Formats: sequence, structure tokens, C-alpha cells
Amino acid sequence: MTKNIAMEVLQAVGNPEKFERLAKEHGVDLKKAAATQEDRNKAAQHTYEQMLTDKKNKAYRRYSLYSGNKPINFSFNQWKPELQDDSEKAKQVAKQCHQLAQSILEENQNVVLSGKPGVGKTSLALAMLNYVAHRNKTVMVVSTMELLRLLRDRYEQPELRQRIADTMRGMKEADVLLLDDFGTEGGMKENIKPVHKDMQDEMYSVSNARFDEEENAPVGSIIITTNNTFDELHMMYNDKLLSRLIPKNKDQIVVFDKLDDVRGKKQ
Repeated sequence: MTKNIAMEVLQAVGNPEKFERLAKEHGVDLKKAAATQEDRNKAAQHTYEQMLTDKKNKAYRRYSLYSGNKPINFSFNQWKPELQDDSEKAKQVAKQCHQLAQSILEENQNVVLSGKPGVGKTSLALAMLNYVAHRNKTVMVVSTMELLRLLRDRYEQPELRQRIADTMRGMKEADVLLLDDFGTEGGMKENIKPVHKDMQDEMYSVSNARFDEEENAPVGSIIITTNNTFDELHMMYNDKLLSRLIPKNKDQIVVFDKLDDVRGKKQ
């Protein structure tokens, strides 16, 4: 029976009317079959692209610089608003970060998460990275304090120069870059100073590579977490650099006010 059907199919190839009649006789919906195959092709393409992205992200993780040199990961479902006295505010900032992560998938943009230490800025920034990384975006994390340390140490430890070169290249290439604790390299709040020239130069190089002057738009996206006010950041970095990093749209700035330091706090 199967051989007979196979023979009929072969004989119908090149004859649309005969092929449609044959399909109808055997209860095959050609439109549905075509749609199903198209869906399979799209799913296969998506899987292939995600595999390539995952491979690239392994390299970007190697080039990343984490605070305290401890790689960390976080997702939105790990966020615990109940740790805060103002749990509604905690839910609100998480919702805003989730919406911005979705928006980053559609359009390149810079985002700032601002507030005092320990309120969860880095956690939600990592959740945003995790979200987009699972949707075909390459991501990278750089603690600006750790970057400054490397830049300072490279003169006495020349072997660090290749590590720095790899990190700087990744900072310019990754689809989404997290600059964590941006501003801590400028010193404590009561003693803020301009950032070291090497750091200024490298950060400007990154911001310049991630901005298209002709289109007047960002290339890729940057997520910034900071404990500092924008006035304090202007005391550390030149205005031209900050104009490329800090978004003008207030909807792209998440303010973690009315939240407490919950580091080490348990339910």
C-alpha cells in the first residue's frame, strides 16, 4: 500500500492538479502542511541562531569583569519584593526593568538603574541580561571598578594587556553591555574626583564605538547601574562621554528610591 502511494506521489510531481487531487483523496491539507513546514523551518533557524549566540556569550563571559571577580547570574523569577518594606515599589522597579528588557529586543537603547547600594540594581540588571541573552542577544558584564584596577595594574603586570584588549573589544561588540557600579571608580561620595585619564580614554573609546553619529543613535544597548547622581558622574567624566551613555528619555531611567539595603537579609 505504502509503495503504491509513493508511486502515485512521484507520478503527481510536476502536475499541480493531480497532486492536489491526490492530497485530497488521502485527507492531506496542503495549506496546513505548508504552514507546518514553514513553522518547522523557522523554529530550526531560531534554534541555530540561539546556539551561535550561546557560543559567543561563552566568550563574552570570559572577557567579563565582575565585582570581586565573582561571576554571578540572576533572573526575574528570583526577585523577592517581600524583602523590602515597600514591596509595591520593589515590584514596580522589577516590572519597569522587565519592560525595558523587552524593549531592548526591539530597539537599541541605553538604560540606567540608579539608587543607593544594596537595593538590587545589579540583580535586576543581570536579570535583564539573562532575559535578552535567551532571546538571541550577546551580553557582557563589566564592573567599572575592576576595569580601572586592571588598567592601573597593567604597567607592573604586562601580561594583563591582552586580557584588557579582549575585554575592551567585547565591550564594543556585545549586543548588550552592562556597566556595573558605574561611578565607584571616581571615589567615595565625600571625595569625588575626576576618573584617571586611562579610564577616561578607554571609556570614551567604548562609548564612541557604541554610538552612530550619522544616525544619532546607539549601536547596541548599554545598561548602567550606579550609586551616584548624574551631577556626581559629571564630576568624574567629561560631558561628551556621558552624553553617549546617559539616556535623555526618563522612561529609560529606573530610580530605586524608597528601597532599603537588603544585602544579607533573609525572609
